[in-house]
Amino acid sequence: MTGFPAAVEAIQSGDVAVLERLLDAEPALLRERLDDPDAPEYFRGARLLWYVADNPILIDTMPANVVDVARTLLARGAEREDLDATLDS
Repeated sequence: MTGFPAAVEAIQSGDVAVLERLLDAEPALLRERLDDPDAPEYFRGARLLWYVADNPILIDTMPANVVDVARTLLARGAEREDLDATLDS
């Protein structure tokens, strides 16, 4: 798996190393939006940082290191707009 879906999986599993590798290979992933008509309506057009809020619930349990995951996304240049959307969730 590559690209946006792989990054979402890394976020949801708390795999910071994989997330960093994906973002190193494709920095534009931070600015991409989910383009999946079959995704839950709430997440259509979502960006990666939105997934750390897990709102609405997509997985049973967020990873224990979700704060580290969020820090990774922010350090790599997630936009203020995405941070605001995540905090408003």
